[in-house]
Amino acid sequence: MVASSLWIRLRSMVDTLTPAQRSALMSRIRGVDTKPELAVRRALHAQGYRYRIHSRGLPGRPDVVFTKRRIAVFVHGCFWHRHGCAKTSDPKSHVEFWQTKFESNVERDHRNQALLIRDGWRVFVAWECEVEKDETLFGRLADFLGPPRLSEPATRQSGRRRGVHATCNTAPSTTCPTRTSSARCGWRRWPRHRART
Repeated sequence: MVASSLWIRLRSMVDTLTPAQRSALMSRIRGVDTKPELAVRRALHAQGYRYRIHSRGLPGRPDVVFTKRRIAVFVHGCFWHRHGCAKTSDPKSHVEFWQTKFESNVERDHRNQALLIRDGWRVFVAWECEVEKDETLFGRLADFLGPPRLSEPATRQSGRRRGVHATCNTAPSTTCPTRTSSARCGWRRWPRHRART
């Protein structure tokens, strides 16, 4: 009798919150736009990189996606994805549930990264503890990504500048060489300019 009452008291001491309060607290844990993820995105943007976020068409919905470069960046929380650092603590209650949960997270991470690599993507994983304390993370990430802007393909320059005729590449005050007479071609402002006939 004493042992059962002691067990009831010990069981109630494990969690000081009601199941509804615990559920509400756990539901506030974010899956996207976490502090480490926002820090990585801010640093990348400050260095001149442009990217997409949470691309649903890719396995695992990477946190940062560079589509032209075919690079996917994951920002993992150390606790949920089992990094192995000091932030990777083990819960004391419901050990079997949490062990299964963590194993499935790690397995899913490996599977998604393997699918991306198979499809020709390069994958970079930034861990929460590295974002907070590792000064070399952003340098390693920049080395992995390459220069901030990829070179753009050459485009036709004539007619792309404001105030220049698309056909003859002349300013409005000059004579249009595409016409046989000495009159100006009479083109209008870009982009509607065209020679009168």
